[in-house]
Amino acid sequence: LGEGLLSGLVTGVAAISKITAGIGVLNISVTAPILIVIGFMVLIGIIQTPLISGIVPIIDEGGALAEAETISNTSSDGMVITEPTVCSVADKTVATWQCSSENASTYINKSCPKTTVTGSDNTICRSGCGLVSTAIILQAHNAKLTPKYLVTEATTSESDFLSPSRVCPSDGSSGIGWTAIKNTLKLNLGEGAIDYELGSDDKGVKYSCNEEWIKQAICKGDVVMVLFRKEKGGGHWVTAVAVLESGDIVLKDPSYGRENKEFNYLSNYLEENKEYSPYIQSCLAVKSSFI
Repeated sequence: LGEGLLSGLVTGVAAISKITAGIGVLNISVTAPILIVIGFMVLIGIIQTPLISGIVPIIDEGGALAEAETISNTSSDGMVITEPTVCSVADKTVATWQCSSENASTYINKSCPKTTVTGSDNTICRSGCGLVSTAIILQAHNAKLTPKYLVTEATTSESDFLSPSRVCPSDGSSGIGWTAIKNTLKLNLGEGAIDYELGSDDKGVKYSCNEEWIKQAICKGDVVMVLFRKEKGGGHWVTAVAVLESGDIVLKDPSYGRENKEFNYLSNYLEENKEYSPYIQSCLAVKSSFI
């Protein structure tokens, strides 16, 4: 409250002292109602001082509150970040899980019903983390853009996941590549949705990105898709949505927290002594203003 509070208190004390002195000199018997009236008058005197400017946010000429913008830690999916937060774009995403009842048995593309690496069913549940991470962003823009919609009902003007060449790679790999992800984001959000200003290449992908790069992007107002790679092979996509005061990064992870609608955290992927040692391979920043 600062100087405004001090000035107001001084004014109030001075007023009470004068009134008390006057009552003593006149030897007036003061009843409770009179004291209430006196107290009210003193309060009005304080309000007219700088005290109030130290308590109530200042209103600018346009009638808007001139105070810092509040960080939104709640998204339309009902998930709330409870830890102290530095930056958040969680409200620009909708949590979605790749093994939900809707996605569990949905094939990414029936042209390749089996993955070429493991021979397992090429369903959203088994190989769709890239697709689902894309939908986590797109559903905040248009609720119909679910993972299942993007591979079964969408038109080619809405989804690049429909192309067998995008999701059935001939090089023996499985899962979904960056090209289908970037193209689908652009088809729905606009050509300028990918943030090229953060040092990414001309395709919009930042290779060898790290924790600090992700934090910078989120605090700039971008939602960040992150691809983890494991030293023994395999990869996993997640969506980074907030930076905590503790320094950790909050993730909406397609494979984590489905039962209780929980966030995951970057520290869980990067901590030591895991069976595999995941590392960040690449990132794609999407401007939240386009979502």
